[in-house]
Amino acid sequence: MELVKYEAMKIAIAECHTMDEAKNIRDKSEALAVYAKQIQDRKAEIQFAEIRLRAERRFGEISKEIPRSRINEHSATPPNGERQKVEVLESLGVSTQAASRYEKLAQIPEEKIESIVASAVEAGELKLRQILQNQSSGPHVTNNSGENEWYTPAVYLDAARHVMGGIDLDPASCALANETVRAAQYFTKEDSGLSHRWDGAVWLNPPYAQPLIGQFVDKLRLELPNIDAAITLTNNATETTWGQSLIHHCQVICFPAGRIKFIDKTGAKSGAPLQGQMICYFGADVDSFTSAFCGFGQILHRW
Repeated sequence: MELVKYEAMKIAIAECHTMDEAKNIRDKSEALAVYAKQIQDRKAEIQFAEIRLRAERRFGEISKEIPRSRINEHSATPPNGERQKVEVLESLGVSTQAASRYEKLAQIPEEKIESIVASAVEAGELKLRQILQNQSSGPHVTNNSGENEWYTPAVYLDAARHVMGGIDLDPASCALANETVRAAQYFTKEDSGLSHRWDGAVWLNPPYAQPLIGQFVDKLRLELPNIDAAITLTNNATETTWGQSLIHHCQVICFPAGRIKFIDKTGAKSGAPLQGQMICYFGADVDSFTSAFCGFGQILHRW
């Protein structure tokens, strides 16, 4: 039951558009974390502490995005200036100091938040202060775009080629990565795969930094009518807008049982990254994907 609440609240955070909604989720998660602590359910306590942090970050995002003149749309007199913003925060029961912390959270890139949160959860501890202290550390993410010099292990690419009958295009790659991908065509960072047409069988392990990952996922969605099939490899950030887009449009997903150890430019395996991955399939041959990828982890089909 607690897992159901946790997943539902993650989705609610991704869908909320007002500070009121974000604060409501934050308050509920705090209460659930307190209850979990009372009944000595450590896993649930950590999960709801994570939800609280994500809700606070979403609050900060909304606060920063909305012009002061629109902070309180229900006010008879539109607020104008810092004092009005303080009054709105007070009406929500949020101090200016707390709002400032939430806005600092919002300034941290999404992929960095994901890696730091995953690390904190693994350690059995998740605190806002820890997130802020780590905001200057590098993200533990990987891609095959050449920018971070991390590439997909051959076993996953072999499976992808088996499913799609080969790889016609890798729109986020480089010459070294393509030695393993073996795509008929690939685009580098300099080529800008976002500005070209995609077709055929597409393998996509996009740059994980925002806004690039969102842009590549949007591009894939727009190119779906032109392509025969596509397989994506990303972090399993199911609460993000781009993650929800992949899940919504794909036919089947593989959630690997372990974190994928990517390959560096020397051919050595990395240490396990701080987040898990998901592999999404877009195409008609669902059975072939299931057969090829079920050995890596759990397979989820669209109903």
